[in-house]
Amino acid sequence: MGAFLAAAVLGFVDKQGYEIPVIPMLGKAGTIAVAAWAAERYAKAGRWAGELATGAGCIAVYEFVTKGSISGPEGAPGYVAGF
Repeated sequence: MGAFLAAAVLGFVDKQGYEIPVIPMLGKAGTIAVAAWAAERYAKAGRWAGELATGAGCIAVYEFVTKGSISGPEGAPGYVAGF
């Protein structure tokens, strides 16, 4: 369920054109993963946050392995251009 939830959140953010604050080195998916993990760990947000963190983390790893970078603001400090 986590991957589906993460894909839905990322798709909604992209489709609506929302600009979310992004940690440049982590990109959108990685930033969402860290935020969801922190919400589960420290804010006791519940199981959904942990599943979202896992799914978004998987998407970030997939992006890095396939493209050599994680989607985010290109040229920003910490942007991973590739390997």
